[in-house]
This record gives sequence, C-alpha cells and structure tokens, in this order.
Amino acid sequence: MYLGASGVIWALDYLWRAGATKSHRDFRPVLSQLLERTGLEMQSFGDYAKHGSLLCGDLGTALVIMRLAPTLAIADIVHARVTANMELPVRELMWGLPGSMLACIHMAEMADAARWRGTFEAQAKRLLDDLQDTTGSPIWTQDLYGTQRQYLGPVHGFAGNMIPLIRGWHWLTEVQRARIADVAQRTVGAHAHLSDLGISWRAAVDGRNLYCQHCHGAPGMVTTFADAPFTSPEFEELLIGGLGKQVRSLRVPISVMAPAATDMRFSNSIGEQAIRCGSNAPEHSPQPL
Repeated sequence: MYLGASGVIWALDYLWRAGATKSHRDFRPVLSQLLERTGLEMQSFGDYAKHGSLLCGDLGTALVIMRLAPTLAIADIVHARVTANMELPVRELMWGLPGSMLACIHMAEMADAARWRGTFEAQAKRLLDDLQDTTGSPIWTQDLYGTQRQYLGPVHGFAGNMIPLIRGWHWLTEVQRARIADVAQRTVGAHAHLSDLGISWRAAVDGRNLYCQHCHGAPGMVTTFADAPFTSPEFEELLIGGLGKQVRSLRVPISVMAPAATDMRFSNSIGEQAIRCGSNAPEHSPQPL
C-alpha cells in the first residue's frame, strides 16, 4: 500500500468510486498475483513479517482485494493478519495495531460487522492502555526499527494511533471517547510550533526539524484531526494555523480540507498523482481533485 502496486490500485479505484475521475480499469485479473508477490516481498521483512501491516504487508493488499473482488477466503486472510497483531508489539499505523484497527473498520463496511467490531474493541483497549501520561503530554512510545521514539505524525506516531480511534468512534465507550478527546487536544497543542509560516509539528517529541509532509508535519496532523468528532476554539486555531498563511487566506472551512483523509488517509497530492497515473496524463498537466 505504502509504495507499491496495491496503493496505486486502491487510489485509482477510490477516486473512480468517489467520482473524482472517469478513468477506470478492471484490476481483478491481477489481484491473485499481487497477493502472491506481496507475500514474497514480506520474506525480506525479518520479524516484521509477523505483523499484519496495513501499509507494507499482505494485510493492506488483501484489503484492496476485498474492495475489488470480495470472497470469504480473502476476508479470512484479513482477519488472520489483524488478529496476529494482538500478540505483537503495538508499533504504529504502518506496521502494527492502529493499522489493523483501521482494517477492521473498512472490513465492517464490506462484511459481517460483528466479526470486526469485537476485534477492534479489543485492540482499541490495548492501544489506549499503552498510552503514557508523561509530564509533557500523553504520548505513545513507538518501538520501531530497533529504537524507541515518541513520534507525532499519522504514519509512525501519535496522530496515526488516533486515526482508527477517530474512525471507529461509534465503537468506543463514552469513557474512551472522553479520554481521546482530551488527550488529542492536549498533545497536539503541547507539541505545536509557531513560525511566520504558520503552525507545524516535528516528526518526534525529540525531533529538531520541521517538515511539510503527510508523514511528518502540519499536512498530516491537519488531515488527521480536521474531521474529528471533538473540537474546541483553541484546537480549531491550531489546525487552521497548520494550513499555513497562504492556504488560510483562501478562507476554506477546515472540514473541507480533509475529505481524502477520511478513507485511508492518503493526502491530496497522492490523489492527484493517482489521477495522472490512471489517465496517462503528462506530469505537467495534473487534473485537480
């Protein structure tokens, strides 16, 4: 999903289903080969091959196949990969528990919701139990690639762990909802950095540089929380500040800035690239979403 054919196929199909492009191709004949090749690639992942990885493993590929050509066998593959994460380190959205929680939400839209809700609820409890109440702000520590860091963004960090909790809001208890709303606003505020260009966030609590990426920085933080089921005037100001001065001058409502983020959290820039890919349009003439 992250940097391969599965992600491109998902993006093209999503944009077609959403009415953002008329370009459409039937990818069903290649789906079995796609899953096989993903499995071969995973052999080089070492211990990470054990994880139900949404973005790098066969979990994401199987989820794409369920969208295009659903079968009980593929649903069973998704379920096996999702449940495997319960016994493994939490990691983050790319490799671990938050990604499998997001897979549960999407599977519930395509199959028996009860099967996926129970798994989601168990994983949500474990994820929230892993949240640390530090002196600076509540945060998760990611055990990733042999190091432990407190990342902030939507792929490896705090925001990424919040994505399935926000998307699965209807499956959470009132106590969990209250905690998430409180924690999200405190932590996002505690690590915001103001500059002449607006507000941004470092890659990690101990990070030094400010990036303008979906993975790290304001774009990913804004799209993660723009349509959250909780807010406050202070929180809105943080997100609006993350849009930057030039974007803010357009006076577009914050909720309009993140429609692409409500599916699998791909940025608009990736969406534009996918449209170009599907229509074979040249690089210099992108078709806007």
